[in-house]
Amino acid sequence: MFKIQLPIQRHRPAPLPTPETYLQRIPAEMLTEFTPAQREKIGQILVIAHPKPAPKLVDLRLDINLIWQRFYLVLFVGQDRRQQKRRYLPQGITRLGNMIAALTLLAGFNLLISLIILAGLYAARTWFGIGDLPAIQLIDQPLNSIS
Repeated sequence: MFKIQLPIQRHRPAPLPTPETYLQRIPAEMLTEFTPAQREKIGQILVIAHPKPAPKLVDLRLDINLIWQRFYLVLFVGQDRRQQKRRYLPQGITRLGNMIAALTLLAGFNLLISLIILAGLYAARTWFGIGDLPAIQLIDQPLNSIS
């Protein structure tokens, strides 16, 4: 029904533009009016204004292909380096949707980790032959002999 694809190649972001790239967009006649000190100051402002990508601890990108649509899921985990708070605070239905999405993701990861642990314990139990109790074998016996 759906297919999850992990990217084969690691995602490489496009190179960031430099201050010189932005200065090249200014018409030449206007650029000649700036003094070297003004151009240097504009370059410094552009370096400060342009955000730099933060290193991510987790960079997970998944494609989910359904029969009728294609979705993608991106999960980043990294240090919060933002200096300012949000310009807007989510309110009403957006805040409720964010809360539901966060709880669903947490519950899903919890269930996935629990499933992996239980499957590992079951595999270890089977491998070592532990836990072959007679009470488990009742299902194999005819119903008449139980009573």
